[in-house]
Amino acid sequence: ECAVVLGAGTLGLLALQVLRARGVKVLALSRTNRRLDVARQLGANNVASLAETAGVEVARRFAGRDGVDLVIETAGNAEAVEEAVKLVRPGGRCVLVGLPHSPSSINFFWVVRREITITGSMIYQDEFPQALALLSEGKIQVAPLITHRFSLDVIHSAFAAFKSAEAIKIAVVP
Repeated sequence: ECAVVLGAGTLGLLALQVLRARGVKVLALSRTNRRLDVARQLGANNVASLAETAGVEVARRFAGRDGVDLVIETAGNAEAVEEAVKLVRPGGRCVLVGLPHSPSSINFFWVVRREITITGSMIYQDEFPQALALLSEGKIQVAPLITHRFSLDVIHSAFAAFKSAEAIKIAVVP
């Protein structure tokens, strides 16, 4: 199978690794270039910035057909949900992991006509044993995701770093 991970934040970078651990060929797409190097380092077969290229064209070239088998949407905005439906092949699957806080305008004629399956996913207790197994087997790397570390006495700096474009995950350690 081939998949697109839409969004290169923490969830996207973790999803990318899980897919690669299961033998899936993965294209990482993001609105910016800043985390695509990390996606490449974590095993993405290909990466692209949606600011520089059309996602549909990249996904079709990557898959060698009319879209990918699976799209994991992790960006959490209405535009990403709409993009996910455009990237998947007829009969393919979209898993929505991000939490958009504004409505999206998905063309459901397109969903029905192309027989696309859309699934929502929240990560809770059922996945923890699988996640721990992947971590213990070394199939998932979390160190590259922690971009900043702060002690409690400078926690105000942690909040400032969180707002920076370079931040992925901030760790506050006692």
